[in-house]
Amino acid sequence: MLIGGFAAPALRRVGRYADGFVCAAPLTWAGPLVRTVQEGWEAAGRPGRPRLVCQVNVAVGSAATIDEARVAIAAYYAFTGRPGWGEPLSDPAQIADTVAAYREFGADELVLYCYGADPGQVDVLAEIVR
Repeated sequence: MLIGGFAAPALRRVGRYADGFVCAAPLTWAGPLVRTVQEGWEAAGRPGRPRLVCQVNVAVGSAATIDEARVAIAAYYAFTGRPGWGEPLSDPAQIADTVAAYREFGADELVLYCYGADPGQVDVLAEIVR
């Protein structure tokens, strides 16, 4: 079982109850979240480390696909009151660099979350991360 969250109580629950942590935060935020999870893991006397699954919003392909994704993401994150929050990565080089950065960070998995409806994004992303 994986637990995600941003608040300290949720992060501490990972150490007590879960097999790992879903980190749906940008890499710039992830460090403190993961440190809190690891501290809770150690405090619970768990061996090893929690599984770390991270998520990045992406949109690749045509301009229409990318625009569709931006609109969907803006609607999803509207509750935050932060325009541009969750903006998808759409530049292939930036996506490749981000995948490498999460690998370096220690992510066990990185979910490239596509908000656009075009299934062709999967093929494009597969080429980018090879």
